[in-house]
Amino acid sequence: MFAKRFFIQENFFLMGLGVFCIGFLLQSIGIPYLSARFPRLVALFALVLILWLLAGRAVKAARSAGASEAPAAAADAHEENHEAAPAKPGKTIYWGTMWLLSLLYPGLMLIVGFPIATFTYLFGIGRLMAYSWKKGLAFSLIYSAITVAVFQYFLNVPLPIGMLWEMALGL
Repeated sequence: MFAKRFFIQENFFLMGLGVFCIGFLLQSIGIPYLSARFPRLVALFALVLILWLLAGRAVKAARSAGASEAPAAAADAHEENHEAAPAKPGKTIYWGTMWLLSLLYPGLMLIVGFPIATFTYLFGIGRLMAYSWKKGLAFSLIYSAITVAVFQYFLNVPLPIGMLWEMALGL
């Protein structure tokens, strides 16, 4: 039952993201072409992927609905048994905590800056996904460093340094 509810919820999130992409594409009509070329490409690519995922899921649901009742009953029995089994330690993802971290990340970015907020966010998510401390630290540090290097130094995109660093450096 949980899997079906999650599947439906995930489809609604995908549809919401698709509506956001369509809205952005419609709103960007008045923006000069060169100014909005990259965001338009990203929105268009995301929209194509979303439509592909939703179409694939619809086809899969239609195929499984056409199956006989006996396999469906066996699948329901398997699902009920799967739900009754306790989760193994390290295999459970705490969705509420992940959503909370994702919502706090932009605020943390404004306070401590992009590099530290990204490192903290990735390390927290890694720990929730049961990565070891060493793997979590290594992944978070390497990914944050590469992201900062690419955006700030190669693409010359200014990243937020955070209010604490601004006060400390007197900017």
